[in-house]
Amino acid sequence: MVRPHGKVVLREQLKKDKRFTASQRRAAFAQTDRYALECRAFIMAVGRRRVEADARRGVPWPVCAAMLRHLWVQQEVARRLLSLVVLQPPCRVVLNGQPHVPFDSFSTSEWQDNFGLTGLDQLDRLAAVLPFEDGHFIVPTREALLAFFAVFHRPGRQSVEGLQRLRVSWSASKISIVVRSFSKELVQTFHSRILFDKRYFTRSWRQLAKIAVARKFSDLEGIFAVIHRTGQSIARASGDTDVQQSLYSSIDSRHELRYQAIVTPNGLITSFYGPFEGLLARLESMIPVGENCKLLDDQAYEESRLLTKPRQRGTAHDDDAASRMLGRARIACERAIGANDHGVESRFEGLHQPQYMRVQQRPVLSNMLLCDEHTNPVHNYFDRVMPVPTLAEYMSAEASSSS
Repeated sequence: MVRPHGKVVLREQLKKDKRFTASQRRAAFAQTDRYALECRAFIMAVGRRRVEADARRGVPWPVCAAMLRHLWVQQEVARRLLSLVVLQPPCRVVLNGQPHVPFDSFSTSEWQDNFGLTGLDQLDRLAAVLPFEDGHFIVPTREALLAFFAVFHRPGRQSVEGLQRLRVSWSASKISIVVRSFSKELVQTFHSRILFDKRYFTRSWRQLAKIAVARKFSDLEGIFAVIHRTGQSIARASGDTDVQQSLYSSIDSRHELRYQAIVTPNGLITSFYGPFEGLLARLESMIPVGENCKLLDDQAYEESRLLTKPRQRGTAHDDDAASRMLGRARIACERAIGANDHGVESRFEGLHQPQYMRVQQRPVLSNMLLCDEHTNPVHNYFDRVMPVPTLAEYMSAEASSSS
């Protein structure tokens, strides 16, 4: 009989080992049970032949009976020991451990329903441009990105259950560890370019943006981007009335941290500040005096050299044509992040979970998908006039010096 090769582990240990599927574990248990039967049969056969040989040589029967009882004890000990252990199935050793994700088995509908992606090709493209090497996380980068998309697409327990239905052998705690570490690294890596990406405030870029807006609204000249304010819900802050009032949004009737995004007509979020920060002083130094170049905003700011806005409702001029066009253009750009079932928030339900404070990941997610798919609701609204950078261009190393 050939002795099986492999690592011997406790059965309880193999049951908890998420590297193996349930069918692999059942096969390992069955193989060990068969091996246990063979061992018991071997012990009994060898021992019985020895007892028979001793009996032929004239060994007294009480001695032979004692040997048979001892033989039975030996095979029973072997049976009990083998009921506690199992031969671990072979593992393919790769960087960062055993692969956990059966990528090739996902159907197109499973990619869309569980990750918000079009398929494995899109995941590979996004993973290829990330500035993370395999070994940066406890799993390969591609698998960490997949977990990131799963949690953002279906928040909380839904994402864990979805991954387990897809035969991804991760525990809930491991998914949480992977996503937290990946999200932290993503925000730290993109923080400077998300705050202010200088590449998309150059004169040539502003000209392209102004052409796109003017093509849609012929009476609106000089507008090159739209300020979109968003908020992250929080619990009511402790402190006096002034502190609470500073964090209270009367429009939404909630306490929130306020963030300010700048969205260009192709749907790219070129700046995302907050909370309690702004970038108007930085733009003042970049846009020369006399250039017809403005940002479109709502009623939060006063009009200035760089800011224009629709007329406030209830005023004498709130119904003029120019004011209505400004309002439509501003509302359209809210779809970059999410409004009226559009944008990245509608595509990824996990962004709506205030307890996780994922507001910083919204612009990163939105820009990566825009540059990969070359379309989003804002780009379509402005008739796709303004070009979208490629994914490689947006993620290039030049962005690191753009802050």
